[in-house]
Amino acid sequence: MATGDEDVKELMPVVLDQLHQATQNITEEEVLRVRNQIRAGLLMSLERPSSRAGQLARQQLLWGRPISLEETVERINRIDAGRVMEVAAQLFHNAKPVVSAIGPLDHFPTYDRIEDGLKS
Repeated sequence: MATGDEDVKELMPVVLDQLHQATQNITEEEVLRVRNQIRAGLLMSLERPSSRAGQLARQQLLWGRPISLEETVERINRIDAGRVMEVAAQLFHNAKPVVSAIGPLDHFPTYDRIEDGLKS
């Protein structure tokens, strides 16, 4: 995100609230829309040899083997709103956030305040 120093006081609570909402208010319709976008992007990326090579390399690193298109699509199809909210809660409530900022930071909240905002 990018904003001026004076606006960061207003922006940070909104950003933290939106991240918090991701742990509670994801609908199946939103997940379906995203799954459709992921599948479309996956299929379009198969047209480029460099993208396909990158996919195979990531699969080899993550799972020790290439994953078939059918298996990948089946994994995507298993994603539901409950799982998205569960993972969001793990990321935002239980993990240490990574924060970086450049420019004037007079109004930027402290790390502890950001961390507390994610946990609340």
